[in-house]
Amino acid sequence: MKKSFNIIIIVLFLAGASLFLIMGRQKSETSSSTPSEKLATASTDKAVVYKTANCGCCRVYAKYLPKEGIETEYSDISQEELDQMRQKFGISDDMAACHITVIGDYFVSGHIPIEAITKLLAEKPDVAGIALAGMPSGTPGMPGPKYEQWVIYAIGADGSSAEFMTI
Repeated sequence: MKKSFNIIIIVLFLAGASLFLIMGRQKSETSSSTPSEKLATASTDKAVVYKTANCGCCRVYAKYLPKEGIETEYSDISQEELDQMRQKFGISDDMAACHITVIGDYFVSGHIPIEAITKLLAEKPDVAGIALAGMPSGTPGMPGPKYEQWVIYAIGADGSSAEFMTI
């Protein structure tokens, strides 16, 4: 009788352990990753935000990135140096923004949301970087509500551009 009782306990233990493992696997397969979690697996590169000293929204953007899982530092440069960086990266005047972030092998120009950066680093397209022209309301670092969709462009090494994504 004692032997039967021990066998029942072992069987129940194994059944419970199996159920625990199955439930854990289903949870991990169905849970969706946040952009920050996806970013952690996409890249461990540090971002450097190049901005002019007087630009407050750029400083806010530089603080946004670490909250989204990107190790970030920023460097104050002159407007002339920023213009030279735009030229180096092939960022046309109509694609220009108030700051440029360099992360890994890419540049990120403007107040680009984490979803676009995550996509860039995960997919690793053959581009020089991505750009969101101007300073649209509601983007990271910019006050106000979101009034319109944000079109983010991929910029090729030759300066060509094509839509990368819309948020």
